[in-house]
Formats: sequence, structure tokens, C-alpha cells
Amino acid sequence: MKTGSLLKYYRTKANLTQSELAEGICSIPHLSKIENNHKEANQETVKLLFERLHIDLQVVENDMKQIKSLITRFIEHMEYFEEEEAGFVFVELEKRNELITFTPYIYLYELYKYRYFLFIKNLEKADNHRKWLYKQRKNFSQHESYLFSYYHGIHLILRGEFNDARDQLLQLLHDDVTNPLASGELYYHIALVKGSLEKSGQAIFYGKKALQLYTNQYNFKRIIHTLMLLAINYTHAGIYQEALDCYKHIIRNVKLLKETSLLPRIYNNLGYLKHKMGLHEESLYYYKLGLNMQTPGTVHYLISLYTVAQCYHDLKSDEAKTFFEEVYALSKELNNLKYQYLSIYYLHMINGEEEVGFKYLENKIIPYLESIGEHREELHYFSNQLAKYYKRLGKFEIAIKYIEMEGRK
Repeated sequence: MKTGSLLKYYRTKANLTQSELAEGICSIPHLSKIENNHKEANQETVKLLFERLHIDLQVVENDMKQIKSLITRFIEHMEYFEEEEAGFVFVELEKRNELITFTPYIYLYELYKYRYFLFIKNLEKADNHRKWLYKQRKNFSQHESYLFSYYHGIHLILRGEFNDARDQLLQLLHDDVTNPLASGELYYHIALVKGSLEKSGQAIFYGKKALQLYTNQYNFKRIIHTLMLLAINYTHAGIYQEALDCYKHIIRNVKLLKETSLLPRIYNNLGYLKHKMGLHEESLYYYKLGLNMQTPGTVHYLISLYTVAQCYHDLKSDEAKTFFEEVYALSKELNNLKYQYLSIYYLHMINGEEEVGFKYLENKIIPYLESIGEHREELHYFSNQLAKYYKRLGKFEIAIKYIEMEGRK
């Protein structure tokens, strides 16, 4: 406990000058050194100074213990993905924010606050807080510097800057593999980045490390998240049985923990797995299961609606047209260009307007998917469709262009 800083805090709060507080107890220069933590004060002197301020030193020590306990709980709730509990502790800590400023926990708390803004995905607050922390970084301990770099890596993930996030997180792992943060959280986020960069094998490698560490900690929610990450990457890697096994564990654990809000996403991913396996009827079953659990009119509902429409299209069902019309209407309402464009393309194809559909795909959808720099699997798929179309027309030079685009990973 930095007694001097706290003494200064309570003195300024009481509107006393150094001269008024020190009178009859110690010299003003002596008090100044104590307040600036330049001198270890005699306990009797400290006691007298706090008594003049009508502050019980034991109460102060208890406050410090409480702050330390709250800060420890704060990060633990985030690591165990307990959002509601983390929110309650954050409110309690903010009540003590002024006091924390005069304690040794000032930067640690501000770093955890940065993590909290990322945790609740408030990127505006996270951006502003990072700027403030960046200016303070010369005052950080080694551990605090590590936290700042690590949380910045998470920040980059949330901003979709996956290459920079990968470099940041791998550098941390390389610098100090024995650091306490080289645990489930760090491995999980590296796996997440690798998966986002379509490096499924590497994502599985780091995901397994995260899973083992989370299992050792009995971190059940994070176990579910990691199993989901592994299942997705097993699917992309074509390791279907492993993916199926992951989903069995996920569904069982989600129901046990009553984390049913995850079920729509789980069923959607399971539908995608069945689609990759060529089991279109089963794929449709899971996609519809996920759709029925979504809130109508939301972006998540739109995505699920599109997957169901696509599935009906693969099955050559007349239902496809109805669902793509719904996708188009909702995407316009939500101003979602991606699904608006895709639904127009599929409606052209369903209506037998193949030439119009492929021209729309070439001139609208492919450039759009390239411009946003995401959804590379979809970009590869549609490039392949165009390549096949131009080969069929005997326009091999154009076909090669799209074959090369489809082959780029």
C-alpha cells in the first residue's frame, strides 16, 4: 500500500494544505516526501497524520484489501466468461475509481478496464482507453506491459486486423512462454486468429492447447468456446468425425450449463458441417433448427435465413425461391449489401436467367467480396462457379482468371 499517495488523497479531499496537516506532527518537507512516497514514514507519524484527517488506518487497509479482491474477481469473471458478474464488479470498482488512482493498482485496474470494454465489445470505449494507456506505458511494470500488448492483440482481432493480431500474439508467446498469460486465453486467441486466416491446422494445434488448459481450470464456458473453434476448423480441414465429436460435447455441455443462447450458432455450424459432408437433408434440418431459435428481423436471423435458402437451392427445392425473396426483403430492410446481392444472384438463377445471374456475380458480388476482404471461402466458391460457366462457353482465358482466383488462399 502506497501510504503517502493515500495520505495525499485524503488530505486534498479534506481541503487541507500540507502546512495545516503537518502542524505539530512533522515538517512540511517531511510530509511532502511522505506524500510522494520518497520516504518511509514512522508509523506513529503516519497514525497521527491520518487521525488529524479523521481517517482510521485500519479502515484504509481494509479498503485496499477490498479493492485488491474486487480487481482479482474482475479479471477472473472475464477469463471465465461471466459477463453479468464482471459487470457488477465493474460498477463496484468504478465507485472506488478516485481512490484506486492513489493505490498501486491504478494501472492494473485501467488495463483490466480496457479488457472489459473489449469483453463487452464496446470498441469506441476500448479505442479511447487504449490511447490513454499508450501514453502511460512508460510507467507500467513488466507484467502490465505484457497485459497491454496482449489486450491490444484482442483489440486487433475485434477490429478484423487478423495479420497484425497474429504477429502481436505470437510475439508475446515467443517472448515469454512461461508467463501466466501463456495459458488458455492466449492460446485460444491465437487459435481464433489462425482460424480467421484460414490456417485450420495451426488453429487446431493452438485450440487443443487452449482446451487442455481450460479443462485444467474447470473453465466450462471457455471449454465450449474452444470446442466450437475446434469444430469449425476440423470442418474446414475436412476432418469431419472430429468435428462431429466436438459438436456432441458442445450440445451436451451447453444444455447442462443452460447456455442455450449459443444453440442457434451451434446448429448453424452443424448444418454447415453436414453440408460439407454432402448430407443436404441433414444440413437443412440443422439450419432450420437454428433459424427457429433466432429473433426475427435481426442480422443473425438474416444469416440463418440465407443458409436455409441456400440449402433448399442445393436440394433443387421450389422452397428456395420463397426463402431467397425473404432474404432479399430483410437484407434491404437491414441495409445489408452482402445478402442483398447474393439473394438477387440466386433469384436470377432460379428464374432461369443464367446469363444475367453470372454477369451479376461477376460485376457485383465478386468485386464486393474482394473489397471487404472477408468471406474468402465464399469468394473461392463463386469464383469456381464463374470459372465453370466460362469453360462451358469456351471462354478459357476468362475461365483461367477465375480458376486462379479460386486457387488463391
